[in-house]
Amino acid sequence: MIEAAKKLDYGEAVTDFRVVDCRLLNKEADIVNGNWDKVASNAALHWVLRDPTTRVSTLETVFRSLKPGGTFFFEMCGFGNAPEMVTSYIFALVNHGIPVEKAEEMCPWFHPSDDYMKGLLEDIGFQVQKIDLKPKPLKMNPEINGGLEGFMGLLGAPWLDLLDSEEKKKSVLKQMCRMLRHGTTKEDGSQWITYYSLRCVAVKPMS
Repeated sequence: MIEAAKKLDYGEAVTDFRVVDCRLLNKEADIVNGNWDKVASNAALHWVLRDPTTRVSTLETVFRSLKPGGTFFFEMCGFGNAPEMVTSYIFALVNHGIPVEKAEEMCPWFHPSDDYMKGLLEDIGFQVQKIDLKPKPLKMNPEINGGLEGFMGLLGAPWLDLLDSEEKKKSVLKQMCRMLRHGTTKEDGSQWITYYSLRCVAVKPMS
């Protein structure tokens, strides 16, 4: 996406597009300079904040990067997101010889509650203007996200990498989709995954 943005010249010379590790923004002095009006994140923090060793420091860095009065707004997956997907992955991997502790450790996401995130942001110094956690069921569309099997394979890639052959990976995907068939399928045959959206608007105080 960064390469495409540079090639298409969005924003012309006033915009700088680059790739950095969001967990280590504190190493980017020219970014974390206290001069930003807004920091935004869409559908990324459930990966970025997965690492507990950098979770707080990442959000502290966002706070330091903003001007007084600056706004931090984000949407991410929150508590209750895709429990059927997580459970079926762990079960299928254990069934294929992966220790349960390893399968649990490889979960690629952090799905916080709204209460947890509000408390964490306020401890850092933000004033939370709005935060909500709402269900938004996600339809599995074969033409857009590859259907249930394609979706499970894409988002669960770190789990599948625990397996040592393509044959085992395909077997796990087939087994999971079979397990999930009844719980995710509506009367019209469409399939849906539980999705919880956590949205927040937080402001750095003026003083």
